[in-house]
Amino acid sequence: MMAHDAAALAAEATGFFGQAHLTRVFKSVVGVTPGAWMKSAGSP
Repeated sequence: MMAHDAAALAAEATGFFGQAHLTRVFKSVVGVTPGAWMKSAGSP
């Protein structure tokens, strides 16, 4: 599964309208995008 697909599925499963909506909310709360957060956490 591609990361984009996983993000879209996660967004849908948690009640967001789509990946873009999840990304906007995540960034407003955490301060960085989910992708940047994953990179800083050392995720592959």
